[in-house]
Amino acid sequence: MVGLVAGVTVSAVVWIAGWQRYAEHGSGAALWVVPASKVLVSIPLFFVPRWRLTAVGLLISIPVGGLIFLGSCFANFRYH
Repeated sequence: MVGLVAGVTVSAVVWIAGWQRYAEHGSGAALWVVPASKVLVSIPLFFVPRWRLTAVGLLISIPVGGLIFLGSCFANFRYH
């Protein structure tokens, strides 16, 4: 549960609060950096039995973060 909440919080901060910085004026690197960092953090956590559920939560937060990204895309879409 901790991993899921932490992963969703990071995605929400990046895609909702940081939309101007990361999406409109950035190179698009955040599209792969955010999920890749979640995977890289969760790999060593799988080897520690107490943190295994946290690693699973981080991996589950990747598709939820994708939905947050799509929602931010629709919310910031300009009709010109």
